[in-house]
Amino acid sequence: MPLGYLSASPSQQSSQFTALPELPTLAVVLRARRRKLERNFIRFEEWLIRGLNLAFKCLKCGKCCRELVIPIVLSDIELWVKSGRLDLLTYVTEREARGWARRLGLEHYFTFVMRRGGCPFYRGGLCSIYRLRPIACRLFPFAYSPLGITFHPWAERNCMGIGIGEPLNDDELREIELLAKTMLRELLALPYYSTFIKELLMEVRGPSKALPPGEADA
Repeated sequence: MPLGYLSASPSQQSSQFTALPELPTLAVVLRARRRKLERNFIRFEEWLIRGLNLAFKCLKCGKCCRELVIPIVLSDIELWVKSGRLDLLTYVTEREARGWARRLGLEHYFTFVMRRGGCPFYRGGLCSIYRLRPIACRLFPFAYSPLGITFHPWAERNCMGIGIGEPLNDDELREIELLAKTMLRELLALPYYSTFIKELLMEVRGPSKALPPGEADA
């Protein structure tokens, strides 16, 4: 009922009612909205089922290694330093934040210098630093969302290994959750330790060498 209807004159009441949609039209609108709601619910149900069946098997196609620009966080660098692989730092560069990184509130982030073939450590169809690969690589194709672990949006569109193999067991799921939360926490804290990483990279390369430019943007 329109506001002011009770205080309006009979003629005004009549004119206000004529402005309302006719009942058949209203029924059509309600049916359309119900169908839209049902479609959205089906999409949500499909997404939830995928989340509950996190099955994945790497087919070693190398598409992610060739196309994705992955973030490098403090835990990655700590692992390389402890493993005596300071040479890996010479492949690290700082990149302007775009897309997901900008949405996290970052202005810059660290990643590998990408070559025409993708990741500099993707050689002969294999990862040459597999044991020391960054958290982002160990986490892929999974991602962390407010509802829990799900598949990375890029992986859902491009990874043929999704849905193949056995779903994650409880131990694997806990490990993935730990990796995802660690990466998110360290990305959010990046402004507080980025200067340290820059100084470390400069020390490894020498004072006369600047950070190498990247060839692709995320």
